[in-house]
Amino acid sequence: MMRLKKLEKKIYMVSLVLILAFPYFVEALIEEDGYIDGVVLDGGGNPIEGATVVACCYMKRYITTTTADGSYKFEDIVYDTEGTKYRVEAYKEAETGELGYEKNVKYVELNEADAIKSTDEGDPVNFTLIEETEPKAKYTDLYTLWMEIGDLKAVNEYTIVLFDVSKRYWEHAQTKMIPDKVYFQVFREGNFIGEYILDLCDNTFVIQEVLKVEILSIEDRNYDGEFEVEIKISSRERPTVSLIDFKLYDNIVIQEKTESVNATIELDDYTFKAEATAGSFKIDVNKNGVLDSYEIFGIGDSFATITGDCINTRSYTIMNIGDGTVTLKPDVRELMNYDDFNLTEMDPTVPVSGKEIYMYAVIENVGNYKASDVVVSVDHFGYTLLSYCNISSNYIYVGDMETQEEGGIKKVILLRLKAPVVSYEEYHPITIGVNYKMEYVNIEGEDVEENFQEEFKQNINVYPKTVQLDIKQFVSYKKLILGEESDVTVTVENTGDLKAYDLEITDYLPSGLELTEGEASKTLGELSPGESTEFSYRMKAKEIGDYELITKVRYKDERGESYEMQSFPVSIIVYKEFPRLDMRKNIDKTNIVINEHIIVVLVVTN
Repeated sequence: MMRLKKLEKKIYMVSLVLILAFPYFVEALIEEDGYIDGVVLDGGGNPIEGATVVACCYMKRYITTTTADGSYKFEDIVYDTEGTKYRVEAYKEAETGELGYEKNVKYVELNEADAIKSTDEGDPVNFTLIEETEPKAKYTDLYTLWMEIGDLKAVNEYTIVLFDVSKRYWEHAQTKMIPDKVYFQVFREGNFIGEYILDLCDNTFVIQEVLKVEILSIEDRNYDGEFEVEIKISSRERPTVSLIDFKLYDNIVIQEKTESVNATIELDDYTFKAEATAGSFKIDVNKNGVLDSYEIFGIGDSFATITGDCINTRSYTIMNIGDGTVTLKPDVRELMNYDDFNLTEMDPTVPVSGKEIYMYAVIENVGNYKASDVVVSVDHFGYTLLSYCNISSNYIYVGDMETQEEGGIKKVILLRLKAPVVSYEEYHPITIGVNYKMEYVNIEGEDVEENFQEEFKQNINVYPKTVQLDIKQFVSYKKLILGEESDVTVTVENTGDLKAYDLEITDYLPSGLELTEGEASKTLGELSPGESTEFSYRMKAKEIGDYELITKVRYKDERGESYEMQSFPVSIIVYKEFPRLDMRKNIDKTNIVINEHIIVVLVVTN
């Protein structure tokens, strides 16, 4: 049965009296029993599950997804009795690790005589989709909101404004908004960059390949003749290669790993045919499915799983071979994997004048799209590069970096550097630059290659070489009775980088302690790095009290400047005598039987 509905095409608010008085305003009546269904298949005739199907006309927009058998269904959709053309489109966006399917569009008309396009009626709207050959740009939803004339929405540096459509269509100058047309203007940092006129079918525009705006519905929500627009704003997914860790080390520790060998072995995302018996390891490094004679290795041998230039070659040294296992150690190069290092045994350091250090920089794709052709540059001005691969430039090609969700791994840029020679503390930064690309097909189907560049400056101070002395005291007894003696040994070690000259090492005995044997001091002309000196003496407790034993060292550096340092105090306690405790026990019986109770008395006397 036909039902009279509010007209949404040309009449916004009209009473029944007006309709009767001016019937020429009424083009058609609105029905809600339209029906469209069908199936979505791939090129091989297989159903596509999860494909998006959209049906739209000037009044409404409907969205659904296909089921496991590829079918979809729209029920109770609106149309006017004289005929409403629907655009029906189907597509599937790319999922993790897969390509999507290109959009396919069909047009059907629903009217009073033909309101059902269905399999049951023998007139379904079926689709055959073609798989994408290249990944399209992907977008992440940011906001869904309603806008009316004059509203604006700021997203980062962009401002989206919904304008009165009469500014573009003079014939509609007396209306607030055409219900099937929407007019947007877009500004970037206050500058006009574009305008877009859309409807419910042609409902999407992209702002400089960064933001996507989709119209979801156009409605007179308050029934006052002023239409509002529901939009969804999405941000384009993009790669972001970031420096997530940066440290300097005196030494690095490479992690050994024991791998199981059961006809195959998994290394660096490859599956190699392999065998491991005591003393012999075979691996099909050529990946031809055959274990050739030259692919047999022993302990200490090295083999490559990925070949390329020196930096991009991935190789291992065999540390041990068991029956069904092999222990491997990655060979050190400028480009490593994060898991190659045993960080628990590596202590960060600060650069010292002229000393060799390791620069450890970790990069990762923290974005949500693959980064292509990643190249890392290192500006280490003032530092001398001591490379493994004879790098002729400061650029390291990393290649493609997937996101974490796609199985991407962290990469380590490892450089061996010699710090600049300085006499005083000086500022010598290291800057890590990362260049990479994003390759995709835009919404117009055009191939796009977009370049990105990141820069990470590390503020580093290089310190001059110094004398660094370590003082250790050994005291045989730290708790003494009056008159008792204790032996003391003092050791001073030069753990720094320069010689110490004219050393005076002195133990200052408190008044309650008396030197009885040896000397409590020592002088020395020089003490080289890595060398140590010591002296011993004996002291006697002569007064009751708590005392602190401190060692002081005076010395000069190679420039003749004087320094003084002291040890941590050692606590010495002198008693008149130690407490003597006497403990006795009394038992009321000595012969007892099972389950009998007795009384035991303990007496402690000082």
